Amino acid sequence: MFLTAAAFGWLVASGFYWPPASQREEPTPGLAIEAVVERIIGVESDDDPNAKNKRSSATGLGQFLDETWLNMIRAHRPDLAKGRSQAEILELRRDAKIAREITARFTERNAEILRKRGLPVTPGTLYLA
Repeated sequence: MFLTAAAFGWLVASGFYWPPASQREEPTPGLAIEAVVERIIGVESDDDPNAKNKRSSATGLGQFLDETWLNMIRAHRPDLAKGRSQAEILELRRDAKIAREITARFTERNAEILRKRGLPVTPGTLYLA
């Protein structure tokens, strides 16, 4: 099952799969990123800033993996990284305000990637991205 899901994910990410029109969401004009972020947080962590996935390093509201979180903090909030150890930066995933901000930045980045690839920007595609 995992292999099938991984293969399907690779095909979608590589652009080899496009669902039938009846299964596609229409692009959402003026999509409110904040609303999408709140849905993502609800699904990923049930709004629990201390949520931790037992099978990975995913932690916090947005369930960021260690490397993704470190990269996002370095890119978008270097002020938070200054003078902190890697472990301290990773602990910031448990700060609800910072986690929401970084989840929003991550979602905005994914929206831009989807647009550049000519793909629809919808709540569903943003969640999957």
